[in-house]
Amino acid sequence: MGLKATVTINQLGTELYIEFLEATGVYHVTDNPGGFGGSNAARNTLAIILYAVHKKVLGDVVASVVLNDPFSVSSFTVVIDKTVNGTLEYSLFALPIFDDLLTYEDGNIVYDAITDPMSPIIKEMVDGLWVAVTADELIGNEDVIQTTDYAFPIPQAIALANLLNAAKMLKLRRYIHKRCSKEEFHDLRIKFEYVEGLIKVATLAFCKQAYNEAQIDIEEVFNYESIALIGNE
Repeated sequence: MGLKATVTINQLGTELYIEFLEATGVYHVTDNPGGFGGSNAARNTLAIILYAVHKKVLGDVVASVVLNDPFSVSSFTVVIDKTVNGTLEYSLFALPIFDDLLTYEDGNIVYDAITDPMSPIIKEMVDGLWVAVTADELIGNEDVIQTTDYAFPIPQAIALANLLNAAKMLKLRRYIHKRCSKEEFHDLRIKFEYVEGLIKVATLAFCKQAYNEAQIDIEEVFNYESIALIGNE
């Protein structure tokens, strides 16, 4: 299967939201072959773990992730420390839930909340014995379903995104007011608010593709003006 996630950040730049359940979706042989269930593992057979870290020249700082039950969590909230320069990177893992009735072999990695419910652990079988491992040690392990596609610049990039948003919104509002008389403003305002929302979400999400697309000139978004604004001159 293939884990997928949608990522957004709050307006203050203090929390990052990583939603994987709906993004990964339900298995479909053609439309969504990487979804939960079907020929892939079902959500209720997996523990979902998130590991996030502030990467910086002077040494990495583990990010604070709001605690969730790995068996039922559908999204994660990462608390962003804006005093830490560098980037925020995360890894999202799907681990089989340990079952003491099953037989395991070397290389198997599971999430065990049965042996000691008060202190669940991630463990790997090595030479026939279970060895505790940490989430960061799983990064790049081909035996674990994971996604590590995103890196988020902070805090400078958050400030930059807010400045870009403000500049784009101001430019767009001026453009509309210039082109439309007051009584003809409503229809185009609806289009403006739609585009405004798209730009704001895309820029704040820091997804590379969305971020790049958000840099498009506002007036290019309104290329339909020759049709939409007939009679407004």
